[in-house]
Amino acid sequence: MLVALLAVAAPAATAAPPPADAPLLVGAATDHYPYSYLDANHTLTGFAVDLLDEVARVGGLNIRRITGTSADLNRRFFAGEFPVAQVYTYSPGHEGPTQFSAPYLTLKGALFVRRSSARIESLADLAGRSVIVGRGSSGEEFLKHSGLAVTLIPTDSADASLELLAQGRYDAALTSRLTGMAIVARSGYRDVIPTGPPIDDLTVSLCFASHDVDRLVQINEGLAILYRTGDYERIYRRWFARYEPTSFTGQEVAHYAAGAFFIVAVGAVWVSWHQRRLSHRVAQQSRELRAMDAELAQGRRLRAVGEMVGGIAHEFNNLLTPIVLKVELLREERDADPTLQRELDVIAGAADRAATLTRRLLTFGRKDEHAPAHVHLSEIVAANVNLVLPTCDPRIALVVDVPPQLPALFQNPANLHQVVLNLLMNARDTLHDKLERDATVEARVTVRVESLAPANGRIPASGQRLTVTDTGVGMPRDVLERIFEPFYTTKEVGRGTGLGLATVWHLVQICGGRVEVDSTPGAGTTFQVELPREAPPEHPAIPS
Repeated sequence: MLVALLAVAAPAATAAPPPADAPLLVGAATDHYPYSYLDANHTLTGFAVDLLDEVARVGGLNIRRITGTSADLNRRFFAGEFPVAQVYTYSPGHEGPTQFSAPYLTLKGALFVRRSSARIESLADLAGRSVIVGRGSSGEEFLKHSGLAVTLIPTDSADASLELLAQGRYDAALTSRLTGMAIVARSGYRDVIPTGPPIDDLTVSLCFASHDVDRLVQINEGLAILYRTGDYERIYRRWFARYEPTSFTGQEVAHYAAGAFFIVAVGAVWVSWHQRRLSHRVAQQSRELRAMDAELAQGRRLRAVGEMVGGIAHEFNNLLTPIVLKVELLREERDADPTLQRELDVIAGAADRAATLTRRLLTFGRKDEHAPAHVHLSEIVAANVNLVLPTCDPRIALVVDVPPQLPALFQNPANLHQVVLNLLMNARDTLHDKLERDATVEARVTVRVESLAPANGRIPASGQRLTVTDTGVGMPRDVLERIFEPFYTTKEVGRGTGLGLATVWHLVQICGGRVEVDSTPGAGTTFQVELPREAPPEHPAIPS
């Protein structure tokens, strides 16, 4: 059930800070299966319990749990009796009056029905039927504003909703897919099944919540470590792998590849011609597997860093607000003091730069709220070329090869503008560096857009490829392997934040595309961005 476990309530009461050696008090629900509940032995367990234990282990946190029902803990948390809530449910625009960590689980809504009941496969089939929902939940709000003529049957928990459905008393239940499947399996409801695809418009996230910003920073850092080491994946698979299609870990893929090589070696003893064909095929597949595994590892590492950076930037932005406001008040109160006004200008300038940097950091921790639209990549390239050209050294030639008749893409225009602009500025900067070393070299940036042919089935044929090539200084292999990491830069101090190419990688992933780079030291660099015709409906921050 899309339960608002910690619903909007009054702000927490102010409490004196605990002693430095005191344990961190954490509210843990006993009735929120399968995330935090009491098992048959009355022992607290669940996915969120195991996850927080691992966060505490890697982060050196000493925690002590305060148990109770979800409703009781909700009241006590916002009354300030303990600083951390183990399970906090929020959806965009309904975060509640508290601070929260990076999401550790994303839940999608789903319809559950009885096998033996009338056919229901989509929301449209609910018209004229009775649907069980969580009282005050996002699912209840969703159906109230859906325009469907349905009769809502509110309950206090997902367990209660599915129990009523299993008893045959109503037509369907609306809850989160993962929660519902776990409850059905535990309770043995053989006649209850999910129907239709997940409801993308009904999505909530689970995270840790706290009134203590410093504790949230420690928790975010612990989560990032678990994502990077694979411990998060291990905990997730332990609790939810049975409800998802079978997948393979990198270690399992390596074992199967080793077995394939063994078979090829044995075959070589019998038929050399057959062995040559198999060797060529297996070698090609192994290279593709290694490339995909390396790309997956890089993606998880960058997303983990992005989640942590986004959480820290959110808190940093809160700290900047009183600084900016106080500067404006002092300007008005002391407008007759020119010396003080100059000092305040310096402070305001620094705060503005910090706010700009914070907005760029938040790109990694929050989804873009702009809606996709039909947009021509040729127009975006032309607009950004005109923007960058006046800032280029006159010795730099900027060549644009963009066919105007290419079809439009259904993508987020702001994301595409940022990708093109960052790549052009990166090319401009490397050419400026090369001209400073040798004013006689050729300095050229070439921008090309073309229709994309099918490649390994990863990007549809209706997509397009953006290529930005420069004749700059190029990059050695060790630099090439790190260019998409946030804050990594080879520029001098004060000339870059190290977020430009990291932002390119992140936004291309949101667009459902891929970015590749090839560089030769002293000769230049080529970036290729492959974009599908339409952006995917969602880009989850973490596995769900």
